[in-house]
Amino acid sequence: LVLDQTGSAQKHRIKFAAENLRPLFNTLIEVGGELAFFLICDEGEQPALRLRIPEPPLIKVNEADHLDPYVQPETDGNPFHLAEAQAEYAAQLKTNQTLIEHHRQFLEYHQQTAKAELELFLQDLESFLNEDMVCPTTDLWGAIARADLILAEPTTVWSVSPTKYALFITDGIDTVGQPEVTFTSELEVILINGSGNTGIFSRLPHSRFESTMSALDHIVASVEQTTPQEGK
Repeated sequence: LVLDQTGSAQKHRIKFAAENLRPLFNTLIEVGGELAFFLICDEGEQPALRLRIPEPPLIKVNEADHLDPYVQPETDGNPFHLAEAQAEYAAQLKTNQTLIEHHRQFLEYHQQTAKAELELFLQDLESFLNEDMVCPTTDLWGAIARADLILAEPTTVWSVSPTKYALFITDGIDTVGQPEVTFTSELEVILINGSGNTGIFSRLPHSRFESTMSALDHIVASVEQTTPQEGK
């Protein structure tokens, strides 16, 4: 997520508040994911503010193979064999119930930890946004190159290749003139502003939204169309 803090952005109704990110939080808790935030500003190279929520724990398929309702096993009619089959099923059921309870406790811990991390991130973001900064120029091509660097980082920490988004809250007007760049990762570029300007984004495939809330609703809906195993 890249925010334009320069003067021209303010003239084109470019607004953002940390609370705007809350619609995304439930999705991060449910499936895991990473968020990086930085400003388009020439006041030094501040590190991006980053948040990573790990994937939630899942019961392995082979651990749930015997969770079907009890069905009396077929035997040769010998009551001892029937009793043995029933005892074996009861033992397996107890094991599975223990696994499910452990999973429930682990999942609850994951959710509590993730919520705490999200609240800390919100606090840090609020402080970040409240800092006094002077941003007289807009290096959009530099911001795109930086976003590409972040999105091209290895994804080995995830069980599947994550779905990637680059959100730019900007009027799209570049005033520095750095060389043009393109994204090297497969992703969706999203431009958010309340005006008719697209600026340099007319040269990049992108989706457009008038508000941050609408853009995040789009991302959440896209993620909900996949299962946790298929993507994040």
